[in-house]
Formats: sequence, structure tokens, C-alpha cells
Amino acid sequence: MFSNRLSNFSATDSEDPTLDASLAESLQDLCAGGDGNQTTALDLTSPDVFDNKYYQNLLQQKGLLSSDQGLFSSPEGVAATKGLVQTYSADGWHFFDD
Repeated sequence: MFSNRLSNFSATDSEDPTLDASLAESLQDLCAGGDGNQTTALDLTSPDVFDNKYYQNLLQQKGLLSSDQGLFSSPEGVAATKGLVQTYSADGWHFFDD
């Protein structure tokens, strides 16, 4: 579920402010006129490869699910997992090793 991030997100923001604007636009196009069951890859950069691009996407505000983006952007994520996201995004070998 990611459509909640694309419109009527909050009283002050129509889109989730932690979502990259170009990604939001692309997802809005994907969902336009659909039945609410549209799907897309969690990692749009390298959807068919097991790598650290997922973490690099989070640094660029391109986490598809709000729970994923929260690993880097939420207050809880900043306290608990932001450092890990930064480490894995910068060092693919560290990611694979862990």
C-alpha cells in the first residue's frame, strides 16, 4: 500500500513530504484510473537485483512504502536505523557481509 502517500496525505500536505516529487508523480500516473490494485517494485532502481540500491533510494526519498522510508526519515528511524541505512547505502560489501 503506497497510494496513501500520493494525495490527501495530511491537513497541510497533499503528498507525503518524505516522498521524492518525481517518484510521487510517476506513482500518481501509475495509479490514475486504476482500481486500487496497481503494483510496482519496491526498488525501482534495480528491481531484479539483490543489492544495496534499496538503501540508496531511501537517502533520495525514494522508498516506496512509508514504513520503508521511515527507516531513514521518521523520528524513530533517525534514532534507530538511519546510521544503518547510510552504512548500507555507502558500502555494498558491508550490506552483503551482514
